[in-house]
Formats: sequence, structure tokens, C-alpha cells
Amino acid sequence: IGLGRSGVAAVELLLQHGATVTAVDTAESPALQQTASALTAKGATCHLGVNEIPNAFDLAVISPGVRLDLPMLVSLRARGVLVLGELELGWQFTECPAIAITGTNGKTTTTELVASLLGQAQRRTVAAGNIGTPLCAMADRSRELDAVTLEVSSFQLETIAEFRPTIGVLLNLAPDHLDRHGSMGNYIRAKARLFENQRLFDYAIVQLEALQELGKLNLTPPSKIITFSATDTSADLHLDRSLLVSRLPDWAGPILDLDDCSLDGLHNVENLLATLAVGHCLKISVAE
Repeated sequence: IGLGRSGVAAVELLLQHGATVTAVDTAESPALQQTASALTAKGATCHLGVNEIPNAFDLAVISPGVRLDLPMLVSLRARGVLVLGELELGWQFTECPAIAITGTNGKTTTTELVASLLGQAQRRTVAAGNIGTPLCAMADRSRELDAVTLEVSSFQLETIAEFRPTIGVLLNLAPDHLDRHGSMGNYIRAKARLFENQRLFDYAIVQLEALQELGKLNLTPPSKIITFSATDTSADLHLDRSLLVSRLPDWAGPILDLDDCSLDGLHNVENLLATLAVGHCLKISVAE
């Protein structure tokens, strides 16, 4: 449901694996008609400008932009149809670990920094998810990767089931998309789903202030937690004048001098701190 970039990737992945697929979008436009024609040529049945799905299905996959209170989805759930998001579908076909990054701000920058860090250390990765390439579009080649580096949004996290990043990063929390989520609490709950399937040996890298907000809602991650902050020196990784400093027992002391970096601003300090924490979890040093 929804024939944007993610929806098209989901349809193509399902077709490649032998599913019978009906693609639906409530809108209709010349661009969507072109998309529908291309998918029809690949074997899908497409319907544009519709608000109901009359046929019986085993599974409905929705694009991130599709609201969960859409009458079509309410009807499908009432009929017992399993509803998943494109991210979850892609994950079920992914054959490598995931590093997933979310937060109100800085997701794209941090995803690019993490992917660059892995690349420089000769770790095979692709930046995907909300950043550009949907996970469904690269899931079939994931076995060639050491990890997939994903930018994930609250919309995508609303519809996960088994998605489990080995390393999950929460950069920050500020009011956003409240027209969809309804309240700040619901927004935080959606973001916190990043960690809900993690295990004790996975990593949650969380801005200290965001971790405090999670704690208020009893949403503390179940995995190993590493905190960071540009303003609070009690965080595991923090800013001390121009130095990024770690207080982790196995990685204590200064780790980077900002005078040697081209990125400016406190927000980029936190993006760097999160990236360096990911590198530490993967045993990638700054020198690499």
C-alpha cells in the first residue's frame, strides 16, 4: 500500500520471491500511472485512486508515509490480515547485521558518517533505509555486506515486528510529527521501538538526555547502553572544551580533537560522538 520509493521496492522484492502481489495507492497521478505500468509489466496487479481492497490477502506491506489509521488498514486488520512496514519486510530478507540510526535531527549525517567509517576500515556496508535506498531494494545482496547502515524514522519503526539492529543509535528527541503520532509520548514510544527486539549482547548508543526521556516511560533499552552528550560530562562519551572524551573503562581518555575536524556545531559534535561509539562497538579505531 503506497507506491512511493519504499512501496515500489517492497513490490519488487515480493515479486522476486514468487509472491502474488497487488499494489495499491489512494492517489492517482501521471507519475503514479507510470510506476504502476512498470510494476504491471513485472507481474504485479496495480490499483490507483482506491480506498478499499476487496480481495483476500495474507500480508499487507505499507510505505512509511501511510498513516496507520487509514480506513483501508483498519479494515485489513479487522479481517485478520498481517500489516507490516517496508523496513520490516526488507529485514526479513536481510542476511547481515544492521546498524540503525534514528533521532529527531542528525539521522542522515550520522548514517553517512557511520557508513564512511566502516568503508575506511574496509568493512562492507551500504547506507540505506530512510536515507535513500529502501532496505527492500538491497536486501537480496545483503549477504555480501558486513553490515547494513540504516537511517530509520519513527514512521518506519511504528510497523516493525522482528527488526533487530545489532547496534541501535538514538541521537536526540524533540517534538516532531505530532500530527501523526498524537503526542510526544507516542512519538518517543515509536522511536524506542528501535531497541525493543535487541538482546543483552547488542548495543544501544543513546544521547544521555534522550535516555532520560526513555526512562520516564519505562523504555530503557535491554541491551548494552553507551551514552553520549555534547553538554553533559557525565555521559560515557562527551565534549570537554575542544576534546571528545570517553570515560568507558576499556576506552578512557581523549579520543578526538575538534580542532582537527571540519564539522562545526554542537549537533555535529553529537553526531561524531555517536559515530565514534559505533566504531568502538565494532572495534574500529579513530586511526582507521
